[in-house]
Amino acid sequence: TPLSAASRAANPAGAGGPVGALFAEVYGGAGDADVFRREKDRLLQAVGAAVKKNRQKVNSFRRQIAEAEAHEDVKTRADEIMAYQHGYRQGASALTVYDFETGEAKEIPIDALKGPVAAAEALYKKARKQRRTAGAVEPLLEAASREAEYLEQVEFSLRELSSGRGGKDDVLALEEINAELVDARLVKPAGKGAAAEIKRRERSSGGKGKRGGTPPKPKKKGGRDDPMINIRRYVAPSGKEVLVGRNSRGNEAVSLSIGKDQDVWFHVRGAPGAHVILRQQPGQEASDEDLQYAADLAAFHSKLRTGGKVNVSFTSPKFVRKPSGGRLGMVTIDKEKVMLGMPDASEAAAEEASDRAAGKKTASSW
Repeated sequence: TPLSAASRAANPAGAGGPVGALFAEVYGGAGDADVFRREKDRLLQAVGAAVKKNRQKVNSFRRQIAEAEAHEDVKTRADEIMAYQHGYRQGASALTVYDFETGEAKEIPIDALKGPVAAAEALYKKARKQRRTAGAVEPLLEAASREAEYLEQVEFSLRELSSGRGGKDDVLALEEINAELVDARLVKPAGKGAAAEIKRRERSSGGKGKRGGTPPKPKKKGGRDDPMINIRRYVAPSGKEVLVGRNSRGNEAVSLSIGKDQDVWFHVRGAPGAHVILRQQPGQEASDEDLQYAADLAAFHSKLRTGGKVNVSFTSPKFVRKPSGGRLGMVTIDKEKVMLGMPDASEAAAEEASDRAAGKKTASSW
């Protein structure tokens, strides 16, 4: 049974309404559902632009590495010139060499004014430069690939939020994503005081457009400090608690703060999705029924929710860690098992079907 975190959270409105302080500052007296949708669309647009820009970087780095990986072929061509330079005729524009592997004869162009040795030295220099380029770009590609995973996860978290009719939970989760994206410098602060906040951030980063400096910490607002605001709660068939992250902050709390060694951690394989834990007391073993219940939730709260049957990784939280320099909510796992999760069989799917039958907007409606 899903349990609401809003009943435990302090009133975050600050401005006198369930839309929360951020929305009240930005949109004033607009209707709650309209405010939620407009703010969600604004953030989706910003994340989409970041995804596109990052994809271009990834493609560029991959092209550079592919070109640089030809350094072995370039070096081999230089070696062939040096091996057969004795056969070069002064003033000729080519040198006949024999392939080291096949023995097949082939012609290599030579600058008649410089000769074969100079040609070989130029090729050696080119090969060294290509090798250095590959070594320099590979870390950049790895970082850009991690950023792509992070952006896809944030985009998924935004799309999974409903129209705001989920109450304070969804509103606060959206506000948390906004704060996260501001801290990540993917969106600019909005609402009252935004201009002053932008200038302050520019000063702290050493000037307009620069990325250095220490990002400011998010301001504390009412119930936003309660980690459960960013987490969905369910109860497994045995009565054990199942926690599901709503966004990056919720995922990080579930995986790295709340989860203990005796718990079971779940995440859909190969796609963005919520981090899920089945909570247990030390010494307890999870039943197959509880494992399936949690795996189904992990499958439903993922980008593969329409997949019918989905591979879900599960492990102990002790094998889940945050990579060095990783973004909020990003983790790696050192050991895992895999089981099938069925999104449509999850309790969350049943709840969404009930909401849809009642005419409520759901995450898939947006």
